[in-house]
Amino acid sequence: MNLSRSLRVPRPHRGWSLAEMLVVITVVGFLLAMAAPNLFSLLRASELSSQGEVMRNWLAQAQQQALATGSDVEVRFYNFHDVSSAQIVDEFRACQYFQYNDQGELAPLVEIYRLNDPVMFSRPLSSLLDPAKPGLSTGTVDAVTYFGTGLETDRVAYRSFRFRPDGSTDLPKNEQWYLTMVADEGASATPRNFFCIQIDPYNGSVREYRP
Repeated sequence: MNLSRSLRVPRPHRGWSLAEMLVVITVVGFLLAMAAPNLFSLLRASELSSQGEVMRNWLAQAQQQALATGSDVEVRFYNFHDVSSAQIVDEFRACQYFQYNDQGELAPLVEIYRLNDPVMFSRPLSSLLDPAKPGLSTGTVDAVTYFGTGLETDRVAYRSFRFRPDGSTDLPKNEQWYLTMVADEGASATPRNFFCIQIDPYNGSVREYRP
């Protein structure tokens, strides 16, 4: 029996030196810095697409409610900013729809739906939110009652339209009505990525358009 072989102690594997670790960390950091803008852009595009599909279905549901009950359904879009969510500009960020109850009062049918940041409705790209367009109803609601704390105002403004019992809308028929969603606060120029929903004023049908 070879005693020297049986008592041989295995040599430990050589680890990485500090210099090698620093080089690897530097290379990984550089690659992450290069990939981050594309990753963030992809995440924003995915969120915009998801919120757009939710809104398309949400509007179709409001129309179906008017058809099923034979009564008007009022759709509201709320304009506000929330400092607790780092929102610094008033934008249309939420919606809700209403219907008259048995007491003749306009009551909400659903909870307020707030778009996930950074998605919002674009005023410059949405005829439904254009103050220069006639035929849209406007109003205000109590900020605390509807949105809780975080708003620097007592009242929140909204614009609205209605689905009629036959599925049509109360929007003027000589205009094209659309709602555009973007993922940039205060975006005024046409962005590279958006989600546009068109509402036919005659039959209330909802269609989507994407770049």
